Amino acid sequence: MLIRTVIRGVIYLAENARKQNEQNQLDLKVSEGCKPQVVPNAFKVINGNIKTFKEASEMVEQINETPIKPIVPAVFVYVTDVKKSIDWYCKVLGLPTPDTDRTDIHIFGLGESQCSNIFLRRVDKVEPTTQPLFSLDTQNIEETYQFLHKLNIVIEHKDDEVICFKDPDGNVLMACSI
Repeated sequence: MLIRTVIRGVIYLAENARKQNEQNQLDLKVSEGCKPQVVPNAFKVINGNIKTFKEASEMVEQINETPIKPIVPAVFVYVTDVKKSIDWYCKVLGLPTPDTDRTDIHIFGLGESQCSNIFLRRVDKVEPTTQPLFSLDTQNIEETYQFLHKLNIVIEHKDDEVICFKDPDGNVLMACSI
């Protein structure tokens, strides 16, 4: 998505620069022995990959040729005790505890505004992750740290922008302010 936006921006700038160059050619008077120099294709080399306006346009078209959307609708977290994990995730995410009898799976339907749903899937044995499964958004790292500390959650790492912490099965999650 970001690449497409950048390429469209470059195409827009290149097209405007081309139009401006054409206008400048009309505005310039050629004096004796001096010929105006016009850059033929603005932004001729972008990061060494795109050389012309046409190539940039073709790249945007290629990006759009996939049936896969750049959206992550679900994240799967494998847990040994779904009920216990539901309570834990509800506390961490500030969600009400749902009334459910299922012990094999639970889906936190977070809706479109939060982008992804979290699936808690029961397994007999969890092989905990050593790197974050996913990142959660926070505006204040210090406040988040105090909140997690108050809940006696194991903190793996903390810096000015990121906190990595463990769920009840030892899976590493991240809260990030970037």
